[in-house]
Amino acid sequence: MNVYTELLKGLGNLGAEHRREIYDDLRAALNLDKDEPMMPLPASELAVWSRRCAEILAEVLARRQGTRVVADVAMLEARYLEYGKPPSDAFLDSQLALGAAVRSAGLSGLYIHAVLNPVALVSARRAAREVLPPALAALVEDRYPAVMMLRHALCQEGALGTAAMERDPHRG
Repeated sequence: MNVYTELLKGLGNLGAEHRREIYDDLRAALNLDKDEPMMPLPASELAVWSRRCAEILAEVLARRQGTRVVADVAMLEARYLEYGKPPSDAFLDSQLALGAAVRSAGLSGLYIHAVLNPVALVSARRAAREVLPPALAALVEDRYPAVMMLRHALCQEGALGTAAMERDPHRG
């Protein structure tokens, strides 16, 4: 089986071994180690940055009907704190599951890509400049785009997989 051909059917439809192969390839492409934090910030700085990111992002998301459902500071802060975790296979699998939950909550993939992604990039950089020392702000500016896009891509993949299951009349 060619795992990349099978991937077209959805990452969630692959077994753990094949998902691991994809995850290894994604981590290599993004220069991530599965055992090191995605954002290697000290815990106190990660907490301050996460809180500020969540505040900025929630304010912007609350303005749009299509993103209002995720404009919750506490929920967003918890998601930012997850950048202190390594991108292990289990963590990446959890992002697939998050996609199904986000879809069920009413956030469209269109809004993930067209609004949430660009706003998150700007918010993370702005928050880093506001609350972190320059060296750590530079780390965020360097690493955050790749790890954020990885998480959001997996979330979208999970949402699409859920949508496909809902359309398939042969699934139980």
